[in-house]
Amino acid sequence: MIECKVCGFEIDEDDVFHECPFCGREIDNDGLWSCENCDSILDWEGDEWICPYCSNQGDDEEEEDDEETCPSCGSSDYEDGYCYECGYPSNLGWVGEQD
Repeated sequence: MIECKVCGFEIDEDDVFHECPFCGREIDNDGLWSCENCDSILDWEGDEWICPYCSNQGDDEEEEDDEETCPSCGSSDYEDGYCYECGYPSNLGWVGEQD
C-alpha cells in the first residue's frame, strides 16, 4: 500500500496508470497513483506529481484552433482562402476568370 502524503489515505499499489490523466501523454517513470480520498496524483515515490507537459492543466486546445479548415470540404489543406483539396472557392463567375 502507498500512503497519500497529502491526506494519509492508503492507495492500492495495483491501481497504477502510465499516462497523464489530464493531457494523456506517456509518463517516463514507473507510474502514477490517484488518491480516491483527495484526488491527488502521486508518483512512484509517493510524492505529489505534476505533469511536465501540461502542469495538470490538460491539453492546450488553442493550437488546434489556429489551423484553418476549408468551409466546403473541411480539409486542412486550406490556406489564404483557397483549398488545395477541393478548389474552394470556385473561380466561376469572377471577373476575368471566364473563357
